[in-house]
Amino acid sequence: MDETTRQSTREPLDPCRYLVCRNPGRARWAVAERDGVLEVHYGTGGGLPQYAALHLDSGYFRLASGPGTAWGTSVVVVPTVWPLGACGPVQGAPVTVLSAAEEGERLRVSFAAGIAGPRVSGEIRLLPPGLGATLALVSVTADGDLPLETRRPWDMFKPVMLSSMRVSPDLWDASAAFAGGAVLDVPQDGWIAEPPVPASSFGLHGGNSGWQRNRGPGPSPAVEVILGRSMPVTGWVTPDDDPDHDNVALWACSSHVLASWSYRLVAKAAREIRPAPAPGPRPQAEVR
Repeated sequence: MDETTRQSTREPLDPCRYLVCRNPGRARWAVAERDGVLEVHYGTGGGLPQYAALHLDSGYFRLASGPGTAWGTSVVVVPTVWPLGACGPVQGAPVTVLSAAEEGERLRVSFAAGIAGPRVSGEIRLLPPGLGATLALVSVTADGDLPLETRRPWDMFKPVMLSSMRVSPDLWDASAAFAGGAVLDVPQDGWIAEPPVPASSFGLHGGNSGWQRNRGPGPSPAVEVILGRSMPVTGWVTPDDDPDHDNVALWACSSHVLASWSYRLVAKAAREIRPAPAPGPRPQAEVR
């Protein structure tokens, strides 16, 4: 993703641009489309901070853990597929927002997308943010089948994938990867977790690197995907020296097109993980 996609001003939303707004006396959701991005705001008063962004040209979705935090890792809410005979996986696809409406305290965003084969539809339900975390419930269905390339089983079908940036030890949005209870090394190049590890949750830790310190407004959040079942989890790092580019991917994988899937997506206040130096008296990971 380029600079326009990865960064956002996250300015309070002008009240005149509300698409969803009820009961102005209480905390409420507000949604506006701006430059190809569906912006989601929440709060009280005249200006509402932004907590989420859905990029309509790609299906990349981002959450902020709260005001004063930076954007960081994205989740690709449309599946990534490798069609039979294609040169490589097809990642991301334009999405159409069908509706955005309040359901009690939640906000429901319905979307549709066309990928190479199945017709995809889904819903993102956002819960009111608080306590340094923002939670979304994502459910997706794929109507139709697609012959998949078998040369790399871990790349055939990815129902959910995280996309982030780590171009050097001090320029990153993702400080470390994790699957289940295990912290995974993020190499400069190549596979994360080879072979894949079975896990019912996975994610990327955030924190403060030179990228956040130089640009603000704060640390990147930790982003976690909580699946409804155990799935193989792996990832890939593409060498890059441009911090405006995402070069880290972490995903759950399947050897066939799934008909439906769902997961919880959580953006939490930064929890930076740094491997401890070795050798040394404390070989375990240091948590900051």
